[in-house]
Amino acid sequence: MCWAQQARAAFLAAGEVSAKEKSRIVRMAEQQAQRIEGRLGLRLRRTVLLILYPNHRAFVAAMGKEIPRLAVGVATQTGNTIHVDASGALMAAEQALGHEIVHAVLAQGLGTQVQALPLWFNEGLAQVAGERSVGQVGALLGRVAQRRRIVPLSALRQGFPATDEDSGVAYLEAESAALLLLDETGWEGLEELLADVGRGADFGAALKKATGETLPQFERRWQQEVSHAYRYVGAELLVDGLIFGVMAALAVWAYLVARRRRLETRDEEG
Repeated sequence: MCWAQQARAAFLAAGEVSAKEKSRIVRMAEQQAQRIEGRLGLRLRRTVLLILYPNHRAFVAAMGKEIPRLAVGVATQTGNTIHVDASGALMAAEQALGHEIVHAVLAQGLGTQVQALPLWFNEGLAQVAGERSVGQVGALLGRVAQRRRIVPLSALRQGFPATDEDSGVAYLEAESAALLLLDETGWEGLEELLADVGRGADFGAALKKATGETLPQFERRWQQEVSHAYRYVGAELLVDGLIFGVMAALAVWAYLVARRRRLETRDEEG
């Protein structure tokens, strides 16, 4: 079912940016939300407040010192508020918004059941459905696998590493796993998986229904493919790509920070 045909996502914008810029970003957010809702089979149930910051310094100051210097967006755990650096200095606002809107759609569409999703799936899906892929994910991870130990997905179910470098790699892994799942099930399969979770199913049970594999089996198979499938990719491409990929992936680490800092309190104040 395409929810986007039944209801249009509602956004309000606040912050120290021009009225023209607020209107532009709200229109853009509505368009992205319709596309994302259609893909995931979920919908925004409440108005989302977009808090827009005129520059990156103002964004970081508002979010606190825990936010890494490359972060550009934060979605609250409830999905009611999205904070965005609207300056475009590090990343265009539309790129940052897509990722965060996916988090908002998942949070509002699944309610408390969003907590049943492994973090690697939540973040990887946000990258893929939000169309903010860093590109050449498999090749980048192949290079990582050659130089260091891949972090098992099972270790990324509840949290990501704290260091910038390790966190960036974790986001690459999450996106790679989400792409593997999408390749095998298609958007319809992912929609059904999310629907099952929304009805109260455990993520592992929903995954087995969609793929025929248990969660540990899927995670192990993903790691095997990453470790072996890309070992012969050209090193020159990978060295340049790894730097870009990790830097870009760090920008979305802010969602994890939002979960820790419980920014839902801002929803009530806003």
